Amino acid sequence: MERLAQDSHQEVRGSVASNPDIPLYILEELSQDKEESVRAGVAKNPNIPEEILRKLSKDESKWIRENVAENPNTREEALQGLSQDNSENVRSAIAYNPNTPLHILKELSQDKSELVRMGIAQNPNTSLEILEKLTEDESEDVRENIMFRSNISLEILEKLSRDKSDLIRIFVVANPNTPTRILKELAEDNAYNVKMLALKRLKEYA
Repeated sequence: MERLAQDSHQEVRGSVASNPDIPLYILEELSQDKEESVRAGVAKNPNIPEEILRKLSKDESKWIRENVAENPNTREEALQGLSQDNSENVRSAIAYNPNTPLHILKELSQDKSELVRMGIAQNPNTSLEILEKLTEDESEDVRENIMFRSNISLEILEKLSRDKSDLIRIFVVANPNTPTRILKELAEDNAYNVKMLALKRLKEYA
C-alpha cells in the first residue's frame, strides 16, 4: 500500500487514496498530493478523519470540495463553510447530503441555484415547514423533486394537487398515499392525462 501510494502514476495513487483500508499516515500524505485527482480520492474516502476533511474543504479545487461535501463523515463546521461556496455543485452536494443539519438546509432552501433547492427538496432531513415553502417555488423542477420523497404529508399532496404543472399533478395521482378525496378532484382535471390516471386509480379502489 505504501509503495503504491508513491507510484508515479496519479491514477494508481488516486485509487489508493479512496481505499477505505488505507493507513492514516498514508492518507495524510496523499491529501497533500500535487495532483487534484489524488486529493479527490482522499476526499471520497469513507474512513477519512475529520481533520483531513476540514483541510480539504478549503482546497482550491471545487471537485475536491464537492467530494468533501458529499462525504458522510464531514462535520457541521465544514458543511457550514461549504454551504457558502461559490460553486453551485458544492452547495448542491451539501443540499443532498443526508447528514446536513436542518439549519443549513433551511439556509440553502433559499439559495439562488435551482440545483441546490432541488437537493433540499429531496433531502430526508428537510422539515415539513421547508417543504411547504418549496411547494411554492418558482421552479417546476424543485416542486417536482418533492414528489420523489418517500414521505409526503397530506398537506403537501393537497397543495401540489393544485399545481399548475400537469406533470406534478400526475405525480400526485400516482402517489400511493394520495387519498380518494384528492383523486376524485383530479378526476375532473382539465388535463386529459391527469384526469384519466385519476379515474384509473379510483377504479382500483372500487
